[in-house]
Amino acid sequence: MKNKTTEIDYDKLSIQAGLSLNEMTAMKKSSAMRTTFRLTDHSIESLNELSNEIKMKDFLDEIGDLLNQQKWFTEVIVEQAKEMNKNDLKNSEKKSFALSKKTVRIFNDLSNKNFLDRDLFVNQSIIIYYNLLKKLKDEDARKVKLAQIKIIEFWGKSENFQKELFELLGDDHQVAKEFGHVNKMIMNLDLAIDEYLESGKPIELF
Repeated sequence: MKNKTTEIDYDKLSIQAGLSLNEMTAMKKSSAMRTTFRLTDHSIESLNELSNEIKMKDFLDEIGDLLNQQKWFTEVIVEQAKEMNKNDLKNSEKKSFALSKKTVRIFNDLSNKNFLDRDLFVNQSIIIYYNLLKKLKDEDARKVKLAQIKIIEFWGKSENFQKELFELLGDDHQVAKEFGHVNKMIMNLDLAIDEYLESGKPIELF
């Protein structure tokens, strides 16, 4: 049985994480090394839900980067890991990953520095980072939906403007006809947003 853990304010953390993740630059990883962790059902479930979106190596390396760059993230992980019981790992499953040496070193150093079992530290890192990503994704979806409403409103105004151009220039005028491409682009953007919200497909019009 897990100990009662302190509730995490994901609203607050998602703001910090969003800024940090947006500022991160893609860096070449050092040669990988295979490392084994004991993972709880909760951690494995989180990883499985992400498996169609991101490689596990990349996901764990992202965690390592965030731990290395952001003290606040490390502090949250440490706080939660200290509230776990090592017995939680008794029924855990061993999972092996080919991670960068840098990531492995970060996990090792931070768990040792804070007198924590490494697997407890890694499990909490996975769970909290997964929840942060989910929070950020949900927040982005909410904002994109609001943006879509504004885009549809603009689309209506754009179609009315094209009618005005036809009235001004004539039904066969090329300028009024070409303006129709603007409306088609807005329509395609609206459809792309629907796909993004339904399946997470990247919004790409060109």
